[in-house]
Amino acid sequence: MDNERKVIYINDTFTDIFGYTREEIIGHSIAELGTEQSLVSSVQEKDVTGALTRKNTVWQGEVLRKSKSGQYIPCLLSASALRDENNEITNFIGTYFDLRRMKHSDQTQKNALKATINAVCKAIDERNVLKGQDQVTDLAVAIAFEMGKDLNFIEGLTLASHLHDLGEMYIPPEIANKPGALSDADFELIKIHPIKGYEILKDIKFPWPVANIILQHHERINGSGYPKGLKGDEIMLEARILAVADMVCTMLTDRPFRPAYSMEQCIDELEINKGILYDERVVDVCLRLIREKSYRLKQV
Repeated sequence: MDNERKVIYINDTFTDIFGYTREEIIGHSIAELGTEQSLVSSVQEKDVTGALTRKNTVWQGEVLRKSKSGQYIPCLLSASALRDENNEITNFIGTYFDLRRMKHSDQTQKNALKATINAVCKAIDERNVLKGQDQVTDLAVAIAFEMGKDLNFIEGLTLASHLHDLGEMYIPPEIANKPGALSDADFELIKIHPIKGYEILKDIKFPWPVANIILQHHERINGSGYPKGLKGDEIMLEARILAVADMVCTMLTDRPFRPAYSMEQCIDELEINKGILYDERVVDVCLRLIREKSYRLKQV
């Protein structure tokens, strides 16, 4: 939209969802998609407008939007303002995700999540090793959202991020908490945790490839990772995102064998190994979040 909220571009998916042709919507106000019923819950138009006038802010929420046929369609709306070199707003961009798609998989997701909870509870009963998952998940989701990934992608990445180190329960405590340098034999034991996490979850019928994301989150772009030595695009994008988020959070956290690194050291690691160990685009997005959008790790 231009800065008067008149539509200047729509893609084919927009026409598929709402039924309008380009000729019928371009040049018109986006308000034609809504009436007083268009905003659900306590969301008000002024809340959205206020959010968009703040620098580096993305507004996200559930809305109802009216199709050409008069049907109200539940959507997840993400909206942000585009600015020129003088920081003046020039345009607005909005992305609609049709939430009707979610209804068909709701029951499958619920069953999968119940099975996941059972698996996690069993794991925690044996040995509680899950810590720092919220930080990793928060950063991974922020990267995916900044990359423009859709809700389904983000849901799968969220669950995988929460569970990515589930297999660490198989690492002996004396190694996991070792204050000194790890031996080669120690490291070989640590390297089994993605496989163990995969084995715990592989038979759960998620709507997303959760087990494979976990299996691949220590793979590296140049093939130096584990457990399979995958390279480049052989590694799922979700796993490439998780790898960067996990590395950043690990570096910025105190470990038994070393204190936390500084943010500057973490940025250096990303810059040095961009395109070598870590996906170049993912690193660029992560650095943009840190440098330009003042991203800070979620406190846990």
